[in-house]
Order: sequence, then C-alpha cells, then structure tokens
Amino acid sequence: MSNSRQWRLAVLAAALTIWPGIACSGAPQGQPSGPTGDGNDPGTFTFVHLGDVQIGFGRDGILADRDRLLRAIDQINALKVDFVYLAGDLTHKETSEEYALLEAALKRFEPRLVVAPGNHDVKNHQALAAFRTRWGKDYYAFTHRRCEFVVVDSLLLSEKGAWFKERDETFLREVQAQWAWLEKALADAQKAGRAHIFLLMHVPPFLKSETEGDRYENLPAAARKRMMELARRYGVRAILCGHDHTNSEIRSEAGPTIWISGGTARVGKGEQFGFHVWTVRGRDAHCEFVQLAPAPATQPAGK
Repeated sequence: MSNSRQWRLAVLAAALTIWPGIACSGAPQGQPSGPTGDGNDPGTFTFVHLGDVQIGFGRDGILADRDRLLRAIDQINALKVDFVYLAGDLTHKETSEEYALLEAALKRFEPRLVVAPGNHDVKNHQALAAFRTRWGKDYYAFTHRRCEFVVVDSLLLSEKGAWFKERDETFLREVQAQWAWLEKALADAQKAGRAHIFLLMHVPPFLKSETEGDRYENLPAAARKRMMELARRYGVRAILCGHDHTNSEIRSEAGPTIWISGGTARVGKGEQFGFHVWTVRGRDAHCEFVQLAPAPATQPAGK
C-alpha cells in the first residue's frame, strides 16, 4: 500500500465514532441521533460498502472464501466505521456449512451491519421467508446522521426478473407492495430534507447504459426505468450494489452514479478483492476503493 493511501486511511480512522456491539439484522439499532448543531448537516462519518461475500463461490474453495472475508473484517474493524453494508449474496447455495462459516465470521465485525438480499439469498418464497427470519426485513429505510439509507430487495422489483423462481400472485403482490413503499420512503426522505439519500440494493439497474438490453446482471428494462426515474425525482445521491463481481463506477448524464463492489468471493478478470469506504462530510459524499490485504505468509515448518 502506498504512503498516500496509508495516510488517507489513517485520516478516515481518526474521524470516526465507535459503536459498541454488533447487529446482524436490518438497519443499525441504537444508532446515534447525529451531530449537534442546526439544520441537516450530517457532520462527518464513514461507512463501508462490501459486495458479494458469497461463501462457497470462490474458485479456491469454501475455506478460502471464509478467510478472505475474515481479512476484510479485520481491515474494516481497524477503520472504525459507523456501519458496514453487505450488498447481498451472503452464501452461494445456502447450505448449512456455508451459513456456519458465514455467521461465525460475521460475529467478528465490530461495526453494525446493514444487509440487502441477493439473488443467492432470496430465490423463492421459502428462501425469502428464511431470509426474513434470519436477517429481518428484506427492504427497509433508516436515517443515520441526517442521511437516509433506503435498502431495496432487488429480487422483488419485476415480474420479468430471472432470479426469483416462483413468479406467482404472491410474488406479484410483493413486487407491487415494495414499489409503493419505495416511492413513499424516498418522498419522505426528500420532504425531511435529508442531506443525502442512498439506495442500497444487490442488482444494479444497469452496467453501461440505461437503454442496454435485459441481462442477468441488470434490472429488467421497465423496472430499471422506474427505479432511475424515482432516484432522480427524489434526489438520490448514489446507488450501491453488488452482483456483478466487479468494482465499478457507472455514471449517467442525469445521475445518480451507480457503485458496484466486487466483494471477497470471486471477482472478474483484472479485478481486485476489496471494499469501498464512503466518507460523508457535510454536503459532500465520496468513496475510495480499499484493496483486500494479502494473506499472511505461511510460516516455515519448525518456526
């Protein structure tokens, strides 16, 4: 790591407030009300956007997936961020072994966790019910330091999505209910004068162009159009996603910017394992990619 990056991360760590304990369901609980002062200035805080940890998906085995996640957790704990957003796909096949490794690792997090469901978490009604039992709501909003964070279940946005396998009447009611909730949540945040509004969801609306064709990696066209219209109408600052296993910044002329975090399980060719650290300072919000620390060298036998 360069001296300049070490300095920037030291500055990040020095600016933060530690929250005691860990919460692994829904929005951070017991969160501070924010800085003192007038207006909607959020002060300065940081949070982490971590993409697919997807235990069981890596090319080098399930224990290697777990070990990379543990290294990321150690790095993140050292930064003393306010919370960590996990952008979905927590395990690959939802097996008991995968979940045992995942849950043991997540207990090491010191910051609180915010979880969005991914397509490997919510495949059908049974998986959706299990997710809600284990993690809490699959879509919800919370306010932190006068900023609004709106967590979306991107698997329940379109009847044409390729991920949810039971597209029946119950599924369609879920889709309709979430869209109605989402518009109200964004409108309420705008009306409240939040300093920033962030959308947190697994599947990115698009990868290159809003007019691109439907793919496994993006939202279907109608849902994509509706999502971007709502994001612009209500002044969303950024959309933070996973799913594509890249570390990408996707800009559109009218905004907002989409950020994808590749995570710790598997990333595309030329990509690096790691996570994004967001710094909110007043009306400014920006992020920096932090590469995963290398695995410790194997100690020679007899040492």
